[in-house]
Amino acid sequence: MERTLNPELDTTRFKQMDSVESIIINLQSSSTHPELTFAHQSAMGLLYEWNPLDRAIVMVNALNPNGTDGPVWERLEPYWNRYDTVVNEQYSNCTFDPIDDGNDEDSYFDPSDPNRRYGPSSTCGPQRAFSRAGDTDYRNTADPSKIALAGDGPGLAGSINVGTWVRPAFSLQKYAGRRIKVRLLATSIEVGLSQTWERTSGQPNLTTDDGWYVDDVRVSAALTNPATIAPDVDAITPLPCLPCGSINASLTATPSATAAPGSVVTLDAGGTTIDACLMGPRQYQFWVDGNGNGIAGDAGDTLVRDFSDLPTAFAAPDATQQFAVIAACPGEPSCDTDGSATAVSTVTVGCPPGITRSAFGQTIYVEKGNGYYDTEIRWAAPKEFNWVRGCLFGTCNGGVTLRGSGTFTGAIDKCLSSPTAASSVVDPGVGEGGPIPGNNWFYLVRGRVAACGATAPGFTANAASESPGRDAAIDVDPVAGTCP
Repeated sequence: MERTLNPELDTTRFKQMDSVESIIINLQSSSTHPELTFAHQSAMGLLYEWNPLDRAIVMVNALNPNGTDGPVWERLEPYWNRYDTVVNEQYSNCTFDPIDDGNDEDSYFDPSDPNRRYGPSSTCGPQRAFSRAGDTDYRNTADPSKIALAGDGPGLAGSINVGTWVRPAFSLQKYAGRRIKVRLLATSIEVGLSQTWERTSGQPNLTTDDGWYVDDVRVSAALTNPATIAPDVDAITPLPCLPCGSINASLTATPSATAAPGSVVTLDAGGTTIDACLMGPRQYQFWVDGNGNGIAGDAGDTLVRDFSDLPTAFAAPDATQQFAVIAACPGEPSCDTDGSATAVSTVTVGCPPGITRSAFGQTIYVEKGNGYYDTEIRWAAPKEFNWVRGCLFGTCNGGVTLRGSGTFTGAIDKCLSSPTAASSVVDPGVGEGGPIPGNNWFYLVRGRVAACGATAPGFTANAASESPGRDAAIDVDPVAGTCP
């Protein structure tokens, strides 16, 4: 006999898209910094904290001059209590129209690339969405700490003090002086022929499927009537455009001397003076002046960073080197004879005594990558490198772990070599299933060139606490030995 569903337990069906649209909102000028805020709590069908199955977003439409809807509803990104999770495509496929406006002008999957997994759809991966914020459990009173995945908090009490609310904030500065509409949009997963979370889970009182509750919506710097704009009739006397006549390049290195190889140095060409750049922003190209002749980019020189409008770059010299910068005014070859000028600066690198392995020298950062399972390992200045990953503790790597065995030999499961300079590497994950809960991994990076008379580059920091050193154990590891 089939169990009768209680209609009070589920207010939203599967395979459903719902939205609530605001009235027309007239925003003041950009100097008022208009914002949207509201109080909300959400529990959008989470099996686990990292696995949202239903999701919710906020969108905005900039109206046409005649007050009709504009052509596009755009996602609005909160800057406070931001979208908290990325939908897991393993469980929840998305094929919604990219801007959710009811048209089919752009299919989600690229017809020329049937293997394409992601698209521009508003609530689908890799976009983030609201899934679990605050506390929807009606049995709990407000608790400032119960903000779930909201991030910033604080937890707030509602008027009847049931559950906990949080308040995200969105900047409307982009639409200042415009007429807009705001809408709240939520989508739910499709699960075969099932219609509700209660039927799927078989549990009538899960707090993870309570949905999305929104209250106390506020828009600051709004007007009762739309702003009017009058044409500027003042006469303007144009100023003459002076061509570029001279470039005086400047380059400083901070610090100008390092105690050991591989330390990060900031190359700064900000002191460069150019009397006029009419065709675009001034450009800077940085080099290692390998032959020391003060000419950047000729034989023997190595490119540090190609032309960009950023006047600074990072380097990590392994030996005393002279660096050079080319400062240029693009599109104006008559400026300073050929449109560019060069400046040089020397960095002196010290060599500590008694080192047999040269250290990488830079601080290594490990962060979540763009993909669901990706891990990004990065540092400041580009460098040729070797990289190893190993199991610290847990069941990874067949149970051979650094903590369990006390040695790096046998604990390493992956090695990667980069013969070209780079400042980051992405680890796509451990196996097709991604990271395994309860396991912990370590990453080590070394340069590919020995410095300061060292016999070889090392994974060491040459700290006394590492004695007798980790490189001997890594050298004999069968996986690490596959890297040059």
